[in-house]
Order: sequence, then structure tokens, then C-alpha cells
Amino acid sequence: MLRLEESAEAAKRQLNRFRQMADNAPGAVYERVDTVDGQWVYTYHSAGMPDLFGVTAEEIQRDGRAVFKHIDADQKREIAAQISVVRQTGEEIERVLHIAHPTRGMRAVMLTTRPYTQPDGSTIWFGNMADITAQVAAERRAAETAEQLRASHDRLNRLADNAPGALWEYREMPDGTVAFAYFSASLPEMVGVDAETLHRDPTSCLRYVSESDSQQLIEKFEIARETHTPFSCSYTLNHPQQGARRLLISAQPSEIGDGVTAWFANLLDVTKQEETEARAAMAFEELKDLHKRLSSLAGNAPAALYEFRIDENGKSEFPFFTPRMPALMGVSAKEITENGQSVFDAVHPEDLPAIIADTERSRETLEQFSQTFRTTMTEGGERWITATAKPIVENGSVARWFGFMFDATERMEAEKRANQASEELRRAHARFLVMADNAPGAIFEFRLTIDRKLHFLFVSPQLPALLGVTCENIQEDGFAVYTNVPREDREASIAHIHRAINSGKSVRFRHRVNHPERGERWVLVSLSPNKYDDDGVNGFGNAIDVTEDVRRETELRRTHEMAEKMRRENEHQALHDGLTGLPNRRSYDRESEVTDRLIPSPDPTTSSSTGAVRRGG
Repeated sequence: MLRLEESAEAAKRQLNRFRQMADNAPGAVYERVDTVDGQWVYTYHSAGMPDLFGVTAEEIQRDGRAVFKHIDADQKREIAAQISVVRQTGEEIERVLHIAHPTRGMRAVMLTTRPYTQPDGSTIWFGNMADITAQVAAERRAAETAEQLRASHDRLNRLADNAPGALWEYREMPDGTVAFAYFSASLPEMVGVDAETLHRDPTSCLRYVSESDSQQLIEKFEIARETHTPFSCSYTLNHPQQGARRLLISAQPSEIGDGVTAWFANLLDVTKQEETEARAAMAFEELKDLHKRLSSLAGNAPAALYEFRIDENGKSEFPFFTPRMPALMGVSAKEITENGQSVFDAVHPEDLPAIIADTERSRETLEQFSQTFRTTMTEGGERWITATAKPIVENGSVARWFGFMFDATERMEAEKRANQASEELRRAHARFLVMADNAPGAIFEFRLTIDRKLHFLFVSPQLPALLGVTCENIQEDGFAVYTNVPREDREASIAHIHRAINSGKSVRFRHRVNHPERGERWVLVSLSPNKYDDDGVNGFGNAIDVTEDVRRETELRRTHEMAEKMRRENEHQALHDGLTGLPNRRSYDRESEVTDRLIPSPDPTTSSSTGAVRRGG
């Protein structure tokens, strides 16, 4: 009897402690009854729900609909209509609520819930919700869900069976056979294979994985198996009823003895969240051995859960932490247990002041602690760690924090590369703008659509000034660049543009501009079509003022014509009498020379004979 009482007391302490952690973890879960007379009664909700919606627990107790107090009328109508439909179909509701929180501004809360109609006509709703405004919502919900599992065995089993996500334990035997030791009720529906088939052939869970992702998924499994490290991988599953879905799998291999490898994994449908960040909606159903399984899952999870407190003497300690934390921080479990300060000693000296300051801020404001920092004591060199924790109050002051931490090295390195690329692009763009602003002519990028509309995607400042128009004119109608171009030049220019587009080759042409301030100007335009698509063509070009070149060409042509005229006049005067105007001797001699060149010379022999005859006569 004494042993039974001790076990009961231990279970009660564990339940209270877990309830305390669940009530103070981010997010909320609830059980609500919709009575036959239309009342909403929350038979259970975690302590975080009132603050999540910006209301008080008393308001929720008086009227369950008070949770929607800070939601706009349109959303209320949508939710009411959705509840009415789902109450009949029994389907799950998953939607984002936009809440005008009275103290924290607009917040986005993910609500997931499912109805269960009771024989008396009432409806019981089991649901969970989480603030997804912050990027760490997925990890926060994971910690919250894990804590809630320990608080209420029966209630969380129901949530695990009916909420999104699937959890399983998969075993590989020494003889090569495989088997599911456990999987939650939602797995068959998520992978499109019935439970009986999954038990008979565990590999059937990969039946509908897309061909493009299948090899990648297998390679991830192989690497994790060889290195005994966890992995996460998203892939496309061509569901036989639901079509293409994006799923995220997280798995951790573990040697459990006798050559058996156990995989602890969870599967999430992240179809709707791929454009932002993957978020997790983890749910668990009844486990054969709750405490053993929970310990295995907590010990093999990629993130570390912990409880941190500062005693009355200012000493730091970690009363509870999962096995993942020592590996993340590079400090042994024994050191963390004996000296909580060892965790802070492992933080990079440059990052430690921010952690201390944020801890004090969290203590004073009762707001969440969240920091990303470096640790230098882990194997493999410097690593980035993200830690998040929520403070709770005991005896009027903050006494402890409940939170989690995870390895953020890859994310930080990716952000660093992205920032560097962005800075390089910014500098290149700035250099380009400086070059464009200081170039002697104007450069531009244009698009001509199939409906004959001209748009300028980019123009340097010189183009409007060169053509005597404004940027606003060009933005409203690309053909405004020809506002001051004479009609005959405009038609010729447009013909050149169409010839370039049809041939795909560059063209150069000149046209006049009747500039409103500078008079008539000549502009040389060069165009190059660059990219064709179904709706039109893009191209690049430049324009430069060649008025002075045209003037020099005109002067040279006029000078040449004048010189030619003077030459003809001088030649005429040289070959004609100044008084009579008749050809003179020089003119006669020139004509004789021309005649001699045209008439062949006589044969010398013939000429002599003829001469002899004439002399004899």
C-alpha cells in the first residue's frame, strides 16, 4: 500500500510539474464543448490561451466566444461558416487567425481543431493553436506538444490521433527484415497506404514518393544510418486521393541492442507552409509505454529541451535537460548538472553580454527569452545555437524558464551568404547607376508587347533631357519618346525598331528631335533585341546627341559642292573666249586630243605611200 501511495504521489508530482510546463510553454491546447443551446464551454485550456488571444481567463469562462474578441467581423463570419460545415462532416479545421492583440499588435495564430459529435447533440472540439508570427514557431510548438503529452495521457492521445502529423518507430533487424514497432493513426492517410499494408510491408510508405525525390530520400536515410545522426528532408508525395503533397520527415537512428536499429521519426504535411518556414504540427496517439517512448523521443530529438532557474543567491542551474543539450553546447551532462554556469562559459565571449542582457530583460518584463549565439567548445569548431525560453513567476518573481535550443549553424551560414550576395548585388547596381548617370549618352531597357505597346523598364536620367520629355511621360506611354520627333523621322524610326525585332539583329539609325529648349537636334539610336517570349520582346539600347556630327557632315558636303561648282566654272572660263563666249583655241586643242584618242592612228607604211603619191602628183 505504501508503495502504491508513493507511486501515486510521484505521478501526481510529475503531472503537476508537466502541467506547469505545459501552461507556461508557447502556444495552447484546449477542449471545448458546444452545447445544444449554442453555448461554448471550455472544459480545459492551457494557461497560455488567454494571452494568445489578448483576453482574460475570466472572459473565456463567462463566454467561450470571447477568444475571438480581437478578430475582425469578416474572419468571424468565415469561422462561423466553417464550423457549421465541419460540425456536419467531422473534418479537421486548419487555418490562420489574424488577431489584433491589444498589447502586442497584429499576431498570426495557427488553429488546428476537429469536432466530435456527442449522442446528446453537443459537440466536443479538441484543438491546438500556436503563434506563428515568429520564425521559431515550429520548435516552440514541438516543445509545447511534448510537454502537454505528459500532462494528460488520455487527452493528448485523442489529439495525436486527430491532429495533423504522424509519429512512428521503425526497426531494422540484423537479418535485413524491417517492421513498424509503432505508428500513429494519421500515418496511413498521410502516405496514402492503409494500415494493414504498412504493417505487412513497411517500405510501402514510400510507394507514392515522386521519382525525382525518391533517390534523395533513400540517400538521406543511408547517410544517417552510417553516421548515426538525425536528418530532415522534405519531399513530394503523389497522394492517390489528395494529389501532390509536400511532406517533411525528421528521423533519428538509434542502436537499441542485438544489432537492431530503431528509427524515431515524425512526418508533417507542410504543403501550405513551403513559401515561409516549415512549421511542425506534431501529434501523438496512445503509446505502449508512455514514459519509455517519451524519453526515447526527447533524447533523440534534434532540439534540446531544458529548464533553467536562478536561485535566491543568483546561482544558475539546469534542473532538467534532454541528452541533446550537452552535444549542442559541448559541455558534459555532469558539468551542466553540477555547475549551470558551465553552459554560459561555453558561449563565445562576444555573444555572452547579449545573452545576459536578454535574460535580465526577460526576468523584468516576463517576455520570452530568445537569442542566437555561438559556442566554441563543440567538436568541429564554432557552431551557432538558437535558444528560446519562457519565464514563469513563483512567489512574485521570475524563478525559472522553460525552453529549447537547436543547432542554427546552417541557417546562419545561409543568411550570411545571402547577405553577402545581396551586398555585392547592391554595389554592382550602384556602380551601374553611377556609370549610367555619367555616361555621355543615355541607356535604356525596353519591352515591346505583341499588342504594340512600348514600355521602358529602365532609363538613365539623360534620356528625358535628350528627347525633351519627362520621365512621367515615358512611364505613362513609352512612345512619348517620339513626342518631339518629326512625323517622317518617327515613322522611319519605328520601322527600324520592327526590323530589328523581326530579324533579331542590332540596328543603328538617326532621327531629328525638335527640342522645346534647344531647337533641332540629331540623335543616334542603337537597339539590340535581347529576350523573346509569348507576350513580346525585351531589348537594350542607347542614344547619343550627334547634332554636331551632323552639322560637320552638312558643312563638309556644302564645301564639297561649292568646290565642285567653282572647278566647273574655272574650266568653262579657261576653254571659252571671255568676250564672245565661243570656244577658244585651248578648247579646240582639247577636243582634238579627245578625237585623236578615240580615232586609231594610221598605219605608218600606208601613210608613206600615200604621201609619195601626193608628191608625185
